[in-house]
Amino acid sequence: MRIFSLLVLLLVGCQSTSETPLSEQQQTQVGNYTAQIEHYRQALAQRPGDIKVKQKLATLFYLNGDNESADFFAEQVLEQSPVHGDMYFVRGQVAMNRQNYVYALRQFQKAIHCKQPYADTGYLFINVGIVNAMIGDYEKAIDYTNKARLLGYETRAVKNNLAVIAMSQGDYKTSLELLEPIMKQYPEDESIRVNAGVSMIALGYLQQAKLLLGDDYPLAVRSLAESQGENTL
Repeated sequence: MRIFSLLVLLLVGCQSTSETPLSEQQQTQVGNYTAQIEHYRQALAQRPGDIKVKQKLATLFYLNGDNESADFFAEQVLEQSPVHGDMYFVRGQVAMNRQNYVYALRQFQKAIHCKQPYADTGYLFINVGIVNAMIGDYEKAIDYTNKARLLGYETRAVKNNLAVIAMSQGDYKTSLELLEPIMKQYPEDESIRVNAGVSMIALGYLQQAKLLLGDDYPLAVRSLAESQGENTL
């Protein structure tokens, strides 16, 4: 089986943030990455060799949704000094966005094992788990997801992703057992709700699934049929 193509099922969860000057924190809270990018772009014009400025730009461009610029600056940093785990992580994230999961996995592994590993290990491991799930290595996906769990990573993302891995292997009973507790805690979470609904359909709990999914029910049915390579109700 493969990951369901029509629904966004995997969760990354919340990343912890490193300490930054208050003005940057305030700008980030309102999503004002453009202002920060302009600040560091001007700094780079004055100090073209400043590796820390390039690191900031790589991260900010990624957060602002500019994958090409993020990848460019991360690559420049690593060419100067191939020891920065945060830059391997940015390149892995960009590769994930481009659905180049094998390359993303290589970058994440470098982020783990380089001289200055990426600091937020739980967030890194949850992403490694996602990438392994996407390429069908479910054993490693479970292993890394649970490694994130042992580091205190967000329960909602951990359980949801373990449920998706179970679904991908046809184990809908396990997936529903994983999802039910967090669905009660986070009823507003669309990914969890849809995942639980798909699991209910697969188990034959059609009325419950219709009540849970509402207008999303036909989409969930199609997704399940596509994942199984067969027609369903």
